[in-house]
Amino acid sequence: MIQIRVTKDFERQFKRLYKKYRSLPEDLTILSNQLVEAPTSGIDLGDGIRKIRMSVRSKGSTDYQRQNLGSDLMDKLKMLLKNEVSHSAFRYITVDAYISAIPFYLKNGFVELTKKEEDEHTKLMYFDIMELE
Repeated sequence: MIQIRVTKDFERQFKRLYKKYRSLPEDLTILSNQLVEAPTSGIDLGDGIRKIRMSVRSKGSTDYQRQNLGSDLMDKLKMLLKNEVSHSAFRYITVDAYISAIPFYLKNGFVELTKKEEDEHTKLMYFDIMELE
């Protein structure tokens, strides 16, 4: 049986965040249901404790959406990693993309690492820095 316990600090933070993100109660219910279906999802931290990502649907609904800010930041990051050798000792940028964010990463040149679905909520993707001109 799954037992979800929250701290007093969580309750305080939840109340504060609820003022800004009205979907939080429903999002928490969705997370709870997902945990009942897949209790071993997330990252095992040991001692029966797991780190789980929770999607907040109302978080993306701001005035900043659809202004290409994410793509602009991604482009700047790519160019920084390509041009500033002192900052980069690697060739690939990898992300564990939420399924809903896959179109964003595809638009920005990322490729699926595998075609196999390993997680129903995320997809491993990568970008090859050497593909930049």
